[in-house]
Amino acid sequence: MHVQLLHVQLLQLLSCARRAGTPSLKLTVCNSGSCAENGAELLQAACEALGSGSPHFEVASCYCTGECPQDGVMVCPKRNVEEPYSAPAFTLEQAIASAAAAIAAGGEAQVLPGVERAFAAKVEGMRLLRAGEHAAGVESLTAALDSPPAVALLATPAQEALGPEILEWEGTRWDERLFTSELRCGDSLASFEFAECGADAEPVQLLDCAHEGESHTLSGLWESASGQGSFSLAMRKDGRAFTGSLWDECTGEEQEWTGRRKGGGGRGRRRSEAPPARVAWVHEALLARGRARLEAAGASDTFYALADAKKATAFCCRAAEGWELQAEAASACGDVEAVAAATEEAAWLASFG
Repeated sequence: MHVQLLHVQLLQLLSCARRAGTPSLKLTVCNSGSCAENGAELLQAACEALGSGSPHFEVASCYCTGECPQDGVMVCPKRNVEEPYSAPAFTLEQAIASAAAAIAAGGEAQVLPGVERAFAAKVEGMRLLRAGEHAAGVESLTAALDSPPAVALLATPAQEALGPEILEWEGTRWDERLFTSELRCGDSLASFEFAECGADAEPVQLLDCAHEGESHTLSGLWESASGQGSFSLAMRKDGRAFTGSLWDECTGEEQEWTGRRKGGGGRGRRRSEAPPARVAWVHEALLARGRARLEAAGASDTFYALADAKKATAFCCRAAEGWELQAEAASACGDVEAVAAATEEAAWLASFG
């Protein structure tokens, strides 16, 4: 009952924190020079984990604060407002204590009860895995993931799912597989030469194209230096891919034509996103435990590895690493359909949007 009550209290704390609005505290940790050697990375991770109860609490890193301590890491509670000070972080215990002190000094951010112990178990689990002690590492990571703060964080997805793409051909780019090139569509279907693909030495032009309403089918003529004919491409309902065919009137041959949307509108950024810093410790623990279980290669181990991967993707659906692990674990379990779905999602996130 005590654990259940604590879990409810943690969820209430998270709910209140989500309604808080603007950042309540922003810590800056120096990560260069002697600070890097003195445990800056560990201290920053501890600050992020201990502040995980406040979604609007921010931890940033900086190149230099102007001071290089011999035995600590420079921390600034509010950059350009408060003076930086040296915090010890040589050991895990020191990093956790320094993080707790820095957060407490702000007086506003929420520190989830038990998060210090959970974060310590996560760090120890990662250390044990690196040392080759897989069973002990999995046990320590499980202690971290079964802790009330981790359970409370996992109760709500940390990332919103990607929505469907706009079901339009204009201004889009596609990785197409027939000519192994990029299919580039123009900004207006009214253009006679609407799209182009193929090698630079022999481009393929899509001409006199038309878009058929609800089916989102693009059809028309094509021509290149060595052939011509007609084509028809149907966009998938989520807008991520197309399937269709190209007919060559010179040879009478019809070939399958498929492709995955690469993006448009000049965005050019990867769809994959790292987990929010405040919950990264939970996501990392899930992936590390899942991979360790997968490497154990027992039947029950691969089943639980797949469960960890699914939990990771439900929690941070825009992080490609979770989908990659899910594909590997599904393969080990012999689930062909799950492999295909996870592989496609990982590739989609790793592509450009």
